[in-house]
Amino acid sequence: MSEDTVFYPGLMVACGPSPFLYGEAPGILPEILSESTEDPDRGRKLGHYSGLPSPRAYPLVDSRRVSLEAHLREEDQGTYPRLGPGGSLPLPCPPLELTVAHGYPGVNLEEG
Repeated sequence: MSEDTVFYPGLMVACGPSPFLYGEAPGILPEILSESTEDPDRGRKLGHYSGLPSPRAYPLVDSRRVSLEAHLREEDQGTYPRLGPGGSLPLPCPPLELTVAHGYPGVNLEEG
């Protein structure tokens, strides 16, 4: 991938001394998966973000079924939790708890 490759995340949470500088230190880069975005989000974007030093979490919320998964990086280790209804995920920067329900506002998750 060339150095001038640019991706625009759906949302970016910055971590670092100056969170107001766009793109300075993205800590969390969530994406919403759909039929048209799933391949690039799981492929090129994930590969690119994995090569950057600052991202600590790459949560993926599926628009077609109740599912939250994330690529997490803590120091030199990576984890890949996959969650369904009722699940929650602690995110490192800023420290917060992301629940599956956060990805589906207004949706009754009990009815499937």
